[in-house]
Amino acid sequence: IAFSKFLSGQWQQPEFIPVPGINRDDFVGFYVHPQFEVILISMKGKDTLGEEDLYISLKDSSGNWTEPRNLGPTINTNGFEISPFLSEDKKRLYFSSNGHGGYGDGDIFYCERLFDSWETWGVPRNLGETINSSAFDAYFTLKEKDVFFISNRNANSSDVYTSTIKREITEIFIDRKYLSAKEIAELIGGSVSNSLSFSTNISVLDENQRELLYFIANKLITKTEIKIQLTAFGHEGQGKLNNDRFRNLMAELMLSGIDNFRIQVTVIESELPADLNRIELRYFR
Repeated sequence: IAFSKFLSGQWQQPEFIPVPGINRDDFVGFYVHPQFEVILISMKGKDTLGEEDLYISLKDSSGNWTEPRNLGPTINTNGFEISPFLSEDKKRLYFSSNGHGGYGDGDIFYCERLFDSWETWGVPRNLGETINSSAFDAYFTLKEKDVFFISNRNANSSDVYTSTIKREITEIFIDRKYLSAKEIAELIGGSVSNSLSFSTNISVLDENQRELLYFIANKLITKTEIKIQLTAFGHEGQGKLNNDRFRNLMAELMLSGIDNFRIQVTVIESELPADLNRIELRYFR
């Protein structure tokens, strides 16, 4: 891996980036984040699960790059994972793979980085048939609202394609149809708790809470019409704590396969006594 600086209207001589564990003669694909703190690498390593896997190298406090670490089996498969692209906020990873199913020879997927960890990722999601085709699609790049990627859908060789992200905002005035106790019992079981209790000033999930959310997510994952509402109780001074709890709950549900758009949060503020350490789960269509 090397880089070149553009100075005085000219590109300078390429400079080698020393990343331990990568042979200079090996062929690798990579993405360097603009802040120059993260390198995502597509290569065959000693612990590769199939064909090329995605790895990560981070710059340490001394300015040196760490040995690449495999991103793990949530992302990597026995097929290939190539052409990584990391969002500007470092929260979403895009890549191409032929190991997660899809429309063609290689589809573009995305997944969310969870818990601010480089080792924990949400389930990869296909970008859909607007972007992906029955051929090979890869090398996704996002610049503000413009998307660029390559595809060989109309030829033997690949061309560069572009698309624009269009946000549609629609005001919808409909009452939520909350599931009844009977419907919830039929969906996830009558003895399953509909709330989670935290210790005072604690937002981190314990093992029992993680297992409960995993169980609920597995019951709901194919019921895409059902959404989850997380409800906290509190006052203005508890905003950060509630937000931290919401973030951890959402991350765990997403890690278990629930799309983020199926999760909504609300806070009920009241001067009346309330259990400030409890978050309720409600289900609606």
